[in-house]
Amino acid sequence: MRSLVCFLAVCACLPVAVGFGPTDTMPAEPATPTADAFAAQVKPFIQKYCVGCHNDKKDSGGLSLAHADSQAVANDRETWETVRRRVSMKEMPPKNKPKPEDAERAEFVAWLDVQLKNAKSAPPTPGRVTMRRLNRDEYNRTIHDLCGVNMTPADDFPSDDVGHGFDNIGDVLSMPPILLEKYLSAAEKIINSVIVGEPVKPVTHHYAFKDMKATDRADRGNKDGNQVLLLDQNSAVYIMHDIPRAGELVVRPLVYASPAGREAKNDFVRVALRLDGKEFHTQRVTFGSPGQIEGRVKVAPGQHRIAIALTNASDDKVKEKRKTLGVIGFEIEDPIEVQIGKPAAYRLVLSGDPSDESSERARRIVSNFARRAYRRPATNNEVDRLMKLFGLARNGGDSFERSVGVALEAALASPHFLFRVEPDRKFDRPDGSYPLNSWEIASRLSYFLWSSMPDDELFGLAEQGKLRDPSVLEAQVKRMLKNSKSMALVQNFGDQWLNLRNLQTSQPARRDFPSFDEQLRAAMKTETEMFFANIIREDRSILDFIDADYTFVNGRLARHYGISGVTGSEFQRVTLSDRNRGGVLTQASVLTATSNPTRTSPVKRGKWILENILGTPPPPPPPEVPVLNEDKEAASKGSLRERMKQHRTNPSCAVCHEQMDTIGFGFENFDAIGAWRSMDGKFKIDSSGTLPDGHSFQSPAELKQILKAQADQFRRCLTEKLLTYALGRGTERSDRPEIERISQAVAADKDRFVRMATEIVKGDAFLRRTIRK
Repeated sequence: MRSLVCFLAVCACLPVAVGFGPTDTMPAEPATPTADAFAAQVKPFIQKYCVGCHNDKKDSGGLSLAHADSQAVANDRETWETVRRRVSMKEMPPKNKPKPEDAERAEFVAWLDVQLKNAKSAPPTPGRVTMRRLNRDEYNRTIHDLCGVNMTPADDFPSDDVGHGFDNIGDVLSMPPILLEKYLSAAEKIINSVIVGEPVKPVTHHYAFKDMKATDRADRGNKDGNQVLLLDQNSAVYIMHDIPRAGELVVRPLVYASPAGREAKNDFVRVALRLDGKEFHTQRVTFGSPGQIEGRVKVAPGQHRIAIALTNASDDKVKEKRKTLGVIGFEIEDPIEVQIGKPAAYRLVLSGDPSDESSERARRIVSNFARRAYRRPATNNEVDRLMKLFGLARNGGDSFERSVGVALEAALASPHFLFRVEPDRKFDRPDGSYPLNSWEIASRLSYFLWSSMPDDELFGLAEQGKLRDPSVLEAQVKRMLKNSKSMALVQNFGDQWLNLRNLQTSQPARRDFPSFDEQLRAAMKTETEMFFANIIREDRSILDFIDADYTFVNGRLARHYGISGVTGSEFQRVTLSDRNRGGVLTQASVLTATSNPTRTSPVKRGKWILENILGTPPPPPPPEVPVLNEDKEAASKGSLRERMKQHRTNPSCAVCHEQMDTIGFGFENFDAIGAWRSMDGKFKIDSSGTLPDGHSFQSPAELKQILKAQADQFRRCLTEKLLTYALGRGTERSDRPEIERISQAVAADKDRFVRMATEIVKGDAFLRRTIRK
């Protein structure tokens, strides 16, 4: 019998097991797990159907079953778990080999079931998480909560590496030398912003064609794909705008001028900007390309009418001899809010009486800041070292604030801030593990659910030592998931699990998909994030991810989906009447991210479902596999399904594609940007298929129901991915009992998402840590 290392190679040629349909419905009674039973019932099966390929000489996939005996399962459990899945799903033997009768197959699987039940698996252990630094998003969010500043300094840091599908994995979060320089520079900018205050950014509003009205009849036109209003003599275009505070308003209309007849190209029109009918700015606009003009005016709070008028068109009654002004839109910049007193960030960090410049106040500030930055009480020695920097700066002539700032900058550059440190302690269990303290649990909780530091309530519970109480943990998970900060879980875990970050780099060909633009891309991503957030907020079933009768759309996405009654930029929840649409599998974000620039990709879509829904990722393709012929001549000779079928005539392609393509073609009615279609060019779309277990479907709706019936597989898949993200490490064989425990608890609670998160944080893998060996 070969080792597990040998077995890994078999994945390159064996199809991946997918549990479509019930996998344990074979009616045979379990065989007695004895050597006699093996010799009488199992060995003949292996010799007849397996050894022809998997022998010492041929060694297909690096796996030989020629010497398998009654102890084989006990010696290599993982290999035989995979053998069991492939045989039970009728994926092995392959199509071109003799097939066993159902009774033979059932007898073999039943024997394996008993053997696998009795075989020892790896003993459960909490595992060990590598000390890991804050990734870019965690750094930005932590700085916001720690210092109260609206800055994103980590955007300038090097990109984070990804491991096990996520960018918060300790093993891959390296520390390149340039990053240390970035940390020092960022600390200085952050603390300077706390002390001095952030530059206030004006709020800008944009008004387009649909928002504008004309004082007199105005013609409509088109300029560079934009609808415009064309002004004539004595006419004006205006918008209504609510101004929040008194101050200087900035008005920037986007306009262009057209000459009358054959007038000189260097001629111009004269325009006037008006506030509530009173002119406050005039300007010449020369003929040519669109451009912005700008006017400024003092305003009082309230609603105002802002207009632009053409003042020198001509008095000629012949329309063709009059100059015109095209108005494309307005950009309005509200008056800036003036800060009074110390900035809010100053009051948060530099607490106490501002007139008190004593070293005692400085120590209180530094000690409190270090406690929050290090996410635990700072020791006296740590505070002493920071206070030495305060003293050096103060003696050097710096102000009190600047001197304190030097100490705070040092805290932000400390490994205790930049890294989540869980030092080894004396273990209290034979598995070499020890319990985390309440401060470490608080950090694990907050970075799991918020991607940021603990808040005051978590710090308070940590100080009281209450975070090991299961009821307290459960209450905190519910509280934290209701908080708006839980959008971090959606955007960091959700976007990576669902591969939405690939959507940002997807470039559908403009020639083939002219309706795709950045507004649609943004709407696609927002839909999926709002859908995920709703599952958390309403504590809905995780099976909604596979199929649901609702989603969230704005006017732009509604038109893309063919949904009527939704207009404007605001998103709203809608009920889906078409059962083909629903769940993340049919949302445009996922469909676009799993397509090619010019066409759909059944392979990518099928692979995505295997990896992210069923938890059975296929092996990488062999290096010699040819690519699909994409030229026009090939495309004209057959549909994509027909061409893929020809592609699978290559044996090295057929093994893996048999499953991926069947699933992927089930969603072929959705084009490469997720819009519904019934034709692909001149070929009719065929979304039907038959899965390896014999289940057939005719539409995306039917395929989703088959996938939804595989709740056990999806539940375990999502549990493993969420546990990986929560722990910051990949799962191991020893985590299998924990994954199964969590999955069973979720199933017993109607598959609610909050139950999954709660069970994760109540488990030993989250609350304990194994010492270094």
